[in-house]
Amino acid sequence: ISVEKEKWSTILFGLQHTFVMFGATVLVPLITGLQVSTTLFAVGIGTLVFHFITRLLLQEGSCKDARENLKNN
Repeated sequence: ISVEKEKWSTILFGLQHTFVMFGATVLVPLITGLQVSTTLFAVGIGTLVFHFITRLLLQEGSCKDARENLKNN
């Protein structure tokens, strides 16, 4: 794949992600009557937890190795 094509596909995937995230974090709460700020707070906490867990598993080696270590302890 050429560098130019890869750059455009990255931009398009980024725009797609932005539209999906907007719909999930802003439009759904507005439609259902929830507060958008609460949803954004929950999304932020979820992102921090995700990054903490994935970095912990990456530091342990592979995910398979990490699961085996958790089972053994």
